[in-house]
Amino acid sequence: MCCDVKIEFAVGDVAEVMAFHDDDSLLLRLSSAPLLYYRTSGDDVHASVPFDMIGGDDDDRWIRTTDITRSGAIGRCRAYKVSFKTWFWPTMRVALAYMKEQGVLVEVLDSRWRGLTVRDEPEFGLPMRDMFFCVQRAEGLTFPELYLVNALIHNGIVNQHQLTREFFGLLKREREEVNVAALTKLLGGKFEEFDVCPRLKDAQDWAARKPKVLSRRRKVVYGADYNAETRRLVITPTRAYCMPPQVERSNRVIRHYHHVADRFLRVTFADEGMQRLNTNAMISYVAPIVKDVAVQHKTTIYRRVEEIMTKGFHMCGRKYSFLAFLPNQLRNKSAWFFAEDGNTTAASIKEWMGQFPSKNVAKHAARMGQCFTSSYPTVTIQPYEEEFIEDVNHNGYNFSDGIGKITPTLALEVAEKLPLIDNFVPSAFQIRFAGFKGVVAIWLGQYEGARCISLRPSMKKFESAHSVFEVVSWTKLQPAFLNRQIITLLSTLGVPDTIFWQMKNAMLQNLNRILTRSDVAYEVVTTSCPEHGRTARVMLSAGFDPANQPHLRAMLLAIRSSQLQGLLEKARIFVPKGRWLMGCLDEYGILEQGQCFIRASTPLLNNHFARQGSVFSSANKNTEIIVGSDLDGDIYFVTWDEKLVPPGKKSCPPMDYSPAQDKQLQREILPHNMVSENIGRIYNAHVVHADRSKYGATDEKCVQLAELASIAVDSLKTGNIVAMPTYLSPTEYPDFMGKEDAISYESEKILGELYRSVKDTYGCDFISQGTCSLDDPAYDTDLEVPGDQASSRMLGNASAHTKNS
Repeated sequence: MCCDVKIEFAVGDVAEVMAFHDDDSLLLRLSSAPLLYYRTSGDDVHASVPFDMIGGDDDDRWIRTTDITRSGAIGRCRAYKVSFKTWFWPTMRVALAYMKEQGVLVEVLDSRWRGLTVRDEPEFGLPMRDMFFCVQRAEGLTFPELYLVNALIHNGIVNQHQLTREFFGLLKREREEVNVAALTKLLGGKFEEFDVCPRLKDAQDWAARKPKVLSRRRKVVYGADYNAETRRLVITPTRAYCMPPQVERSNRVIRHYHHVADRFLRVTFADEGMQRLNTNAMISYVAPIVKDVAVQHKTTIYRRVEEIMTKGFHMCGRKYSFLAFLPNQLRNKSAWFFAEDGNTTAASIKEWMGQFPSKNVAKHAARMGQCFTSSYPTVTIQPYEEEFIEDVNHNGYNFSDGIGKITPTLALEVAEKLPLIDNFVPSAFQIRFAGFKGVVAIWLGQYEGARCISLRPSMKKFESAHSVFEVVSWTKLQPAFLNRQIITLLSTLGVPDTIFWQMKNAMLQNLNRILTRSDVAYEVVTTSCPEHGRTARVMLSAGFDPANQPHLRAMLLAIRSSQLQGLLEKARIFVPKGRWLMGCLDEYGILEQGQCFIRASTPLLNNHFARQGSVFSSANKNTEIIVGSDLDGDIYFVTWDEKLVPPGKKSCPPMDYSPAQDKQLQREILPHNMVSENIGRIYNAHVVHADRSKYGATDEKCVQLAELASIAVDSLKTGNIVAMPTYLSPTEYPDFMGKEDAISYESEKILGELYRSVKDTYGCDFISQGTCSLDDPAYDTDLEVPGDQASSRMLGNASAHTKNS
């Protein structure tokens, strides 16, 4: 088949350019593989898929594809030579100047380096022996060692042709823990190692002299606490990346199977450069004669994902097969894989997890993923400590969906097992227990002095004998921020734009003074980022000054940069009179219809129960009226700022959020649902149409999109796929959405004005603004300890040696 091929990469993906006058060429070094397209008049792609997507108008579109070379050269190579005609130099100089302005390292040379030769790669042109360019086996190496060797290859630190007998010999002579530390150190390098053996030997010597580094890894014992070492594989259309192991919060399954924990692998499908894999890359829209109806075809990228999901893959000598996924993982195109060892199989793991709904494949998969939710294991609950209570149902509505109760005695025991920042017991916990999920709130009752949890039928999702009480999150101080959606809705309801301007200016005024005024800095870290600014808060309360304490200054700069970036990209404006709160139910029946009770306090000085929550009445459908939500852990935006209350305190009639009926599916939902997951596109379209229309969020198209969103948000559980109609798909996007790959226009509404005011004042590079000068590292002299002068002399000598070498 004859076709045109296009290789595409963004300027941001170019790390270095060398231009040579003698042969009119460029040598490009890329930071990631380029995007690959092909085009043919027949649009020869795979069979059509039976679901609706956006149509196209071009009968001969560029179609994304995987590596077209037999040896996988595009996926493996980071350097490209581009030749052009001599007369093209004026245009090329303009392009080089632009790349230099964008921070690309550009060098123009009269001739190529002397002594530089280019040879054909050994075995070039032969078919790929491995899908991910992995070293499958190496005699004498354990799995952790081999995994890191592949990570070095995938991340471009080591070339596969450098894996010589000498390289593997160095690894075989050292014990595993030394090799793991040494390979991890090499993996932290930013540049390719052209002579890797000496560097490996140096890293091994360094690791052998660092007993603390070796002992740190020994402490990561699976099942010993709530952390586990997790490995992740990122698969792109042309290659794959073994990511360095990360210690993160574990889940029920990995804690139980801690003896084979290294056989679990989290796989993420991404685009080149670790970007989000768009639906447009997985399906192609071919317009037939009738232009109103587009035919969708699966691309080779879709087929690649489908093959991996259904057949699995080999890596480091192991065969990995699909195991399960969480709904939020599927939105990020991720899933859990497992390599069976003969004793532990995927089937035996699923059997241990519990009995799941079998009629609906989508719900079956979603419930199975519940066992993989990251959580903190706390106490074991005995059967006699469980109480089962009825849901509160009226007029076809469930007012207690996902909410239960816990006694103060048991809550105190649970809190003692959690890594709480402050000395208080949360008033509610988001939990996973056996086959139950939801929230349990502290309520006094007949079991006040006993260990007891009260569970409702709406909390039960599947059958399980697991008895450990697992906590996903808990009530805590969560500052409130406006965002695009909230501003759009409030603006539509009549809140004046001047209110948002005032709140934005007040926030910027504090951020601008955060480095010069300790009192302002303390206010910012305690009110707008109490969890992440805890260390800064302690230092400020102890009297440290950002002006002469580099570490404190760096933390405050990070807080400032983060909030400025959120303000620019998401319109996140701090609301002093507001909180994000977890919802629970009025179990006493005190609240009347239309009422809710808010409590937001933080007792820091005594061991007390912190009251952070929103209590809804059991006499009406408050939670569904608000956002079509429930009480299984959803967080609600609450404000008592009168300026944010719409004029007349009126709102629009609530939408009917009746849940969609489950769809009985007999097929596997992956990767079908990966390309059918439209919630992000629906949200973006809602923002665009609300910005374009004078009616804002009440525009007819916005209402339709809101109805689609209410179905799409649960589509991974119900199996109901939401089709995005063509007439609702935007063709242009407002400037504040930052869609660089789409046609953009200047928004005339408040979101556009806020965006441009921040961008014009601060630009987009917030990190480099106001950073400490390394040439003059001022610090608080109270922090000096004996030996400081000797250390300074040693560092000074090392610096002088580095400059002279």
